[in-house]
Amino acid sequence: MPTLEEGVPLYSANDGVLIFEAENFLAEGEWSEINIDGEVAMLWDNDRSNYNRVDPDEELKAAFTVDKSGTFHFAHHAGRVRDVMNNSDLRDGEGNLRGDTGNDAYFAVKNLETGEYVKDPTKFFVGLGQADEKLRWGDTFENHELGFHAARVELEEDTLYQLEITGRSDGYALDRVTLNYGIHDLNDADVPESEFVLNASVVGDPGADAAPADTSEADTGDGGSMMAALGLGLSAGLFFVAGPLGAAVGAALAVLVGGGGSDSGEAASTPAADDTTSATLSEIVPITEVISDDDVPSDAEEDEEVLDLA
Repeated sequence: MPTLEEGVPLYSANDGVLIFEAENFLAEGEWSEINIDGEVAMLWDNDRSNYNRVDPDEELKAAFTVDKSGTFHFAHHAGRVRDVMNNSDLRDGEGNLRGDTGNDAYFAVKNLETGEYVKDPTKFFVGLGQADEKLRWGDTFENHELGFHAARVELEEDTLYQLEITGRSDGYALDRVTLNYGIHDLNDADVPESEFVLNASVVGDPGADAAPADTSEADTGDGGSMMAALGLGLSAGLFFVAGPLGAAVGAALAVLVGGGGSDSGEAASTPAADDTTSATLSEIVPITEVISDDDVPSDAEEDEEVLDLA
């Protein structure tokens, strides 16, 4: 079964469109939030650039599903922050400002159901020229086999994927990523972010080793347990019909008809979360509210690469 790491947001496409805001990804390593060009972005400020390796400890991660099968086009809205860049990245041998650094990261897409990558880590850059702290759109991959080519990936609907963005150029700042089904990429900073959930829970058969359920009745009087169950069921139903407000109303009804909870007055404890949560796609359900928001450059640093990244 696929494993969804705790803290990784799960996005859902709408009519073949996915919009990711970088600040909502799970961040590992030297990624930090920054305000740039009027937007909140994620800045990669490492001790050095990673031109010759993909470091799994320096990732932004988000899981997602799509509602169409076929070719999807990537685009990213990104910039550079010169103030944090190392001198070797900032200037060439003659002391001139470089325009081919601080402008890229490695992008990869992993099928969490098979464990295989449908897109291996690939350099994804944006042409910034000499711009500093200005966001621009990029839609081009580059590797040794294909050179510069359109940023595309083949995806299947109802399949759980993970987008992994790994730091490559020191000073790279990422605002948002778009995935668009069809014949072109989506370069739009104003389209609202796609809906996502912050965490997920596993439902279904807990397995033979699970502890038996406690079937004893709570001290709520005759029929109290049954009425409490009905109230909680109403709460769950109202969540899907009327959203969090409906759930809150349902929860209040559960207390009223179910006897008000335990005699101790303490809230029911929640089991500690494991580091990872395993589930098939159909078993993943939200436990938090749904959230939504309203010139190819020269590339001199490629001489330093030693990996033939797909």
